[in-house]
Amino acid sequence: MCIRDSINAEYGGFSSLTMAGRADQIKGIVKRCFDTIDKNGDGNLDRAEVFGMMKGVARAMGQADQIPSDQAEIDAGLDPIFQELDENKDGTISFDEVKAAFKKQHVLEAIGSGSDEEFAERFALAEQIAAAFESGDLSTVVGLAMQIN
Repeated sequence: MCIRDSINAEYGGFSSLTMAGRADQIKGIVKRCFDTIDKNGDGNLDRAEVFGMMKGVARAMGQADQIPSDQAEIDAGLDPIFQELDENKDGTISFDEVKAAFKKQHVLEAIGSGSDEEFAERFALAEQIAAAFESGDLSTVVGLAMQIN
C-alpha cells in the first residue's frame, strides 16, 4: 500500500499529506475537549459526563432554567446522542467512537479543507473551543462552533 492509499484509508478520502496533517491537528483539539468532559478519566464518556457538559453549556448561555431535572427528560435528551455515537452499545462513548462519527459526517474534511488561511482561521476557533472546555468557561463554545461552519 502506498502512502496515498494509507492516507485515504485513515482519513476517509483525504488525498494529501497536508490534509492528513490538518486532520491530526483537529483530532488533537477534539481529544482535548473529550478529555475535559471525561471527568473520571476512564477514556469514555458516560451519560452523567455528557449531561454535565450539556448543563455547563446551558448555564453559560444563560439557559439554566431549561436544564431538565426529571430523569425521564434527561434520558430523552441523551438517548439520541448515545444512539448515534455509542456504536458498540456499551453505554459509553469512546474517543474512537467520536472519531468514527466525525469521519462519517465528514467533519474533519470540512474543517480541514480550504486554503491555509481558511484552515488557520477555523483551527484558531477550534483552539479557543478547547481552551474554553479546559478552563470551564463554556460561555463562548456555541458561538465559536457556529463560526467554524
